[in-house]
Amino acid sequence: MAHRLPISRESQTTSRTSAFTLMELLVVTSVIAVLMGVLVPGLQEGVRTAGQVYCQANLAQAAKGWLLYLDDHHGAFYQEVNANLHYGGWIGMWEYAGSVERRPRPLNPYVGLPEIVEDIDGAPVFRCPQDFGGVPGQPDLTCNEVMGTSYQTNLFLIGQTQISLNPPRVRPLHREINKRLPKMNISRASEPSRLILMGEYGWMLQWGAGLPSSPESEWHGVPATFTVAFLDGHA
Repeated sequence: MAHRLPISRESQTTSRTSAFTLMELLVVTSVIAVLMGVLVPGLQEGVRTAGQVYCQANLAQAAKGWLLYLDDHHGAFYQEVNANLHYGGWIGMWEYAGSVERRPRPLNPYVGLPEIVEDIDGAPVFRCPQDFGGVPGQPDLTCNEVMGTSYQTNLFLIGQTQISLNPPRVRPLHREINKRLPKMNISRASEPSRLILMGEYGWMLQWGAGLPSSPESEWHGVPATFTVAFLDGHA
């Protein structure tokens, strides 16, 4: 005679409980997936905003350093070959490798740094935490790694005494600018609060000086938008 094995009430309860727990797990997993889809973009935006605020503070400090520099130099802007990038920060990749001569960076003492900084982490005020690069020909490196700084000055103020006449469409304008560049002085600035002094590396590429702009130089996720500091010291 066939005998059926008894099924205890406890076994039935355990099966129902296990099935219910599995369903709960599926529901919770679905809820987490939805929440991640909602929260992650918000967190990413928060990180971008924090990086932009950090950059703004760096630029404001550097701009105030420039005002101290100008006060010590009778209002005369620093003008030298590649001055728009070699004004402050650490020595950068090329100088570190010995490819070019190491030169003092004149703004460094005005933000509490030695004139020559050999450590890539030794000049944080000149490094944007969201520096993703954008230097032509250096796709895998940040601007700070290559140049020693994430920030580029207004080369019509802090740069060479003459700028390129190319591309042809800007040649008449640049000829007129070149007449005024030698011995550029802050006394010529009529509205310092509206005159850009320096900004994130990519901002000068917007002038169309023959260098290509790239998404890598738009560090905060907004096309053609950069953090800048003005000649009166605000950023």
